[in-house]
Amino acid sequence: MSDTGKFSRTTRIDILPDIMQEGLPEAGGRPAARRGAPVARAESARPGDADFQALLQQSYDAALVTQESGVIADANARAQEFLGYSRDELRGSRLENVVSGWTPGLLQTVRQSLDNDRFVLLQAYCLRQDGTVFPAEIAIMRLHLAAGVFLCFFVRDITLRNEADKRLRATLADLARSNSDLEHFAYVVSHDLQEPLRKMTQFGELFRGTGEMDTLSDDARGYLSRILNSAAHMTALIQGVLALSRISTRAGTRERVSLDRTVGEVLADLELRLRDSGGRVEAGELPDQILDAGRECRGHGSA
Repeated sequence: MSDTGKFSRTTRIDILPDIMQEGLPEAGGRPAARRGAPVARAESARPGDADFQALLQQSYDAALVTQESGVIADANARAQEFLGYSRDELRGSRLENVVSGWTPGLLQTVRQSLDNDRFVLLQAYCLRQDGTVFPAEIAIMRLHLAAGVFLCFFVRDITLRNEADKRLRATLADLARSNSDLEHFAYVVSHDLQEPLRKMTQFGELFRGTGEMDTLSDDARGYLSRILNSAAHMTALIQGVLALSRISTRAGTRERVSLDRTVGEVLADLELRLRDSGGRVEAGELPDQILDAGRECRGHGSA
């Protein structure tokens, strides 16, 4: 594997905080198990390169530099702000005092991962000096400095991101419920509307099958035919509305729709209005379109 490919990869690890035993608090909550816990300290080497220090201190993310043993060697101003410790208090402390759930075994896993990957990414909870916690995304990388080999932990507070995700999930749940209610409403209404249309069609067909049709004038037979055609068309419109209400939850079936036929149906519906108003509609040849089934449903009846 080339060095470029090797160092373009990222390992992701999610760890549960040890405060889960007491119940995970909300961000900013205070875990009783950590209150008053002593801070373990040890002597540590400190990176001293001036350019590195300038970059470290100006980093947007909180940054902790540790020995490969997990002892904190240095921390930037952002880390001090996030964790509530001074720089001197953090130096010599161990990671388990600021990352809930951190263990020597996890440190070994991270070090082994960094032998192959450039970064390791953690989702964890960080512990402040006052005992409160915040959710964090932690990117870990290995640093080769003049003073030796170190690990650098870039810590980002993701409280706002988690809150935004929570609001988004709630909004999507509300939208799903709304769509479900709409589909149910459309189903009930379409059933109620189709029933009288069905009776109109049935009785119209029964009348057409009797001998009484012979006693009707040509105009009367034409009116009956138009009534039956309009009832069938209204049924198709209602079914189209019902299909449209299901689009958000079901994949639509694509089909070819003749726009010439659609225009013809519209003009047939508007025949009486056009005749009464003296209006005229001119339409040339139109192309076919590929649409989801039911999307060609039209509301021209109220135009």
